[in-house]
Amino acid sequence: MLSDRYNTKNHNVTWDVGSIGPFEHNHLTVVGKAGQCQTTNGGVSRNQTRLTVCDLRVDSRPCVTTKVPKSKKCNYDKPTQNAEYLKEIETQRKLQCQSKAFLEETERSVPEKLQMPHECAANYERTIRELKLQHNQTLANLKTEMESERILLEEKIGKLKLNVSDVLLEKSRERQKQLQELHKENATLKAEIAALQSQLQIQKTPEMCVNCQSLEMAVEEKALQLIQKEKMVEELQRFCRKFCKQLTQQDRLLAMMSDLHNAK
Repeated sequence: MLSDRYNTKNHNVTWDVGSIGPFEHNHLTVVGKAGQCQTTNGGVSRNQTRLTVCDLRVDSRPCVTTKVPKSKKCNYDKPTQNAEYLKEIETQRKLQCQSKAFLEETERSVPEKLQMPHECAANYERTIRELKLQHNQTLANLKTEMESERILLEEKIGKLKLNVSDVLLEKSRERQKQLQELHKENATLKAEIAALQSQLQIQKTPEMCVNCQSLEMAVEEKALQLIQKEKMVEELQRFCRKFCKQLTQQDRLLAMMSDLHNAK
């Protein structure tokens, strides 16, 4: 009977060579992943059992047992049995070779798989460094752009202040000039009124003549004009005061805008 137990993971083989036939007095070698299992010479009888087990532990899973009837009960001849045994042994050898090749391939792939995490970590670190460099470059570019924009804005604000101050000064000069002209006209009218009144007093007689009436009418007309001029002067003075107040408020507003921009 040939009893075999083969496991592709632990590569354990157990052979019962008591009924192998022509092989019972010769060496029988089974090559496994962990080493060799070999029977010894020694005239092992047909009914005696000799076991050879590889040096690895036997798997606890159930084994597959192939039962071959004894020669007395077997309908096959010995050459056929030997051919079956050889075929079975060759099958086991092929399985062992396949397992060996698989394990060797696994052993070769282990360093590559161990190297993969280190390569991934190196790639991640390189990517992080590149991203940091890009981020720093972007920040530097943004700071440069913001600084240039701030300088341009300050220049525009300075020009605007100069333009506004020039316009306000020009308007203020015009208003001052108008006020001076009005004061001159007012003084001229007052002088004319005083002259007319003096002439009226000199030429005044108990009986009024045509000239006196005309002079009185002229005096009244000049008085009305003087009143109108005085009202106009008062309005202009009030307007100038408002304008000066507006100029002061605009100066304060410009100063606040400048302080706010400098704070940013």
